[in-house]
This record gives sequence, C-alpha cells and structure tokens, in this order.
Amino acid sequence: IHTIYIFSQVMRLSKKMEIKKLAKKVLKWGSGAIVGLYALAYLEFTALAMYDSYKRYGHPTQQEQAQALIVKRNKVRINGKEKNFTLVGEAHYYNQKEHELGKKLVDEHQHFAYEGGKKSNQSLGYLVYQEAFEFLMKIPIFYTKLGTGRFYDNILLIAKQRGHKVQRLENPYKTLDNLPLEKKLELLKFAAYSTLVGPLLYREAILLERMLTELSESELDNLIGWADPILHKHLVEERDKIMSREIAGILKQDTIDKLLAGVGKRHLDGIVRNLARHIE
Repeated sequence: IHTIYIFSQVMRLSKKMEIKKLAKKVLKWGSGAIVGLYALAYLEFTALAMYDSYKRYGHPTQQEQAQALIVKRNKVRINGKEKNFTLVGEAHYYNQKEHELGKKLVDEHQHFAYEGGKKSNQSLGYLVYQEAFEFLMKIPIFYTKLGTGRFYDNILLIAKQRGHKVQRLENPYKTLDNLPLEKKLELLKFAAYSTLVGPLLYREAILLERMLTELSESELDNLIGWADPILHKHLVEERDKIMSREIAGILKQDTIDKLLAGVGKRHLDGIVRNLARHIE
C-alpha cells in the first residue's frame, strides 16, 4: 500500500511538473508571439505613415502648408542707445515655408540667441533623467515630424550652418529641480508611452499642426496652463523669467545693436512681459 501511495504521489508530482513546463512554454511562446505581432504592426504603421507623409509633404504636388512662425520686431532703448530686437515664436521644427522665412531672418542679423541648450551644474540623477527623457522622446518626435511635415532646419541650425555663434538662453531641465517627484515620473511615463505608441502619434500630429497654426501664442499658453498648472509654472513661467533676463543681458552689451532670438511659441507673451522689467 505504501509503495502504491508513494508511486501515485510521484506520478502526481511529475504531472504537475509537466504541466508547469508546458505552461511556461505556452507563456513563453505566447509572449514571443505578442511581441512579434506588436513589432510587425509597429513597422507596418511606420511604413504607412512615411508613405502618407511623403504624399503630403515630400511630393512635387504636396499640399500647401501654413506658416506658423510669429515674428515680433521691437525697438528697445538701453543706456540711451536704441537697439533692434526680433523675437521669433516657433514650434522648433520648421516646415518648408517657415524655413525660407528663417533664412531671411538669419540673413538680416549677426547676433543670435535661442531657447535651451545652456550648460549648467546638475546632479548625476538629473543627468540620467535628462538622458532617459531625451532618448525616449526621439521616437515620438520622429512621428510628429512625419505628421506635420516639419523636416527643415530652424533659425538655430541655419545660423550655425552659416558660421554664426548662437548664445543659448537656459537649460530647460534646470527648472525640473523644483518639480514634484510625481510630476517628474509623470513626464517620464508620458515619454515611454509615446514611444510605445509612436506610429499612432502620426495622425495626432496632423491635428497638432492645425492647432499650431490656428491658435495664437496667448491661447496656446492659456491652454497649457489650464491642462496642467504645475507643469506650466515650472516649464513655462519660470523659464520665461530666465530667458527674458538672459535676453536683456545680451541686449545690454555695447557690441550688440541687433539681436534675433528664437523661443517656443508658448513663451512669447511671458518673455515680452518679463523683458519690460529689465529694459526700458
């Protein structure tokens, strides 16, 4: 009886082990199949997006694109001397029409300033966060460019290609120091999610293009502030103050008579408002 009992227990255990092995194989095969189907769909959607983008923007019969740059020409008086200051509000990636206007603006100036890119002291943790965020955002930015037809160089790159020095106005990640941890993680999750659904952003980008061309800078700024007041405070308002202070410092230099500065469209109103506190 004992022998039969032990034998039955061994058989039961062996069956359980076989079932577990089978379950692992099924799970492994199923996971692989899901990943494979996801990758296949990702590539297929990407191919369709690239083809559609070519028909829209790369073909000789491409559709006419609106010009969304906002150019504000100002005359300011500093230390009794009048200076010309041109502020450009942009989406950072230009379509063909904006690129042509950008080249004309660069040709008119010798001194340049541009949003972001300034080096500053940061902790290792923030450097890792910055690298991770920028890496994840490369894919959604690619699909956004496809959807909007914004493949052309902005005034920063045009000026650099022509041998001009461009002074950077601030480090956009520096203002994240005071951002609550949950908001930092929220931004990172957004970047990761956008990477996973990258091809689907192509259609959303077409709607984004309409929004960029139809909304004024104040309407765009108000929309961002309404959507997330905390992010607006740290990523828009604080940066507006920093950039306006930097622009004022450049204009106060005796060697600067004419300056062209490029910033995100949503920063225009805030920079103009804050700049009035630093110059006449």
